[in-house]
Amino acid sequence: MELTRDYLARIGGWATLKEAESLRGRVLSVALEGDVLNGKIQLPTGPLNSRLKLGLSQKLSEVENLCSCRQAREKGTICAHVLALGLALIERAKTPPPAAAKAPAPPVTPPPSTLIGRSEAADNAGEVLN
Repeated sequence: MELTRDYLARIGGWATLKEAESLRGRVLSVALEGDVLNGKIQLPTGPLNSRLKLGLSQKLSEVENLCSCRQAREKGTICAHVLALGLALIERAKTPPPAAAKAPAPPVTPPPSTLIGRSEAADNAGEVLN
């Protein structure tokens, strides 16, 4: 399942998506487990657990907001919290993971013919080469 900004806008509307963009930096955790988007958002009142059931076929009729916010509980509409989780997941997919500590590169050894030439040149340092 590929999650896109366009899909998030379709399920929540552009106004809700714009509101979600302002919350994107407050996402504490996000994960897509099967067809359920789970995460936690830091609000001024404290952390909010939020979930969105997407449905595997991405049909709008399969979408279910499981956020614990008042808007989702009372109105059943798609809230900015779940869209912020979706935006964070999309952003994370675009960002490469931090590079692991790299082993130092092996030393570069010149080709054998160069080594022989240097060795001979060092042995014959006083000689004039033609």
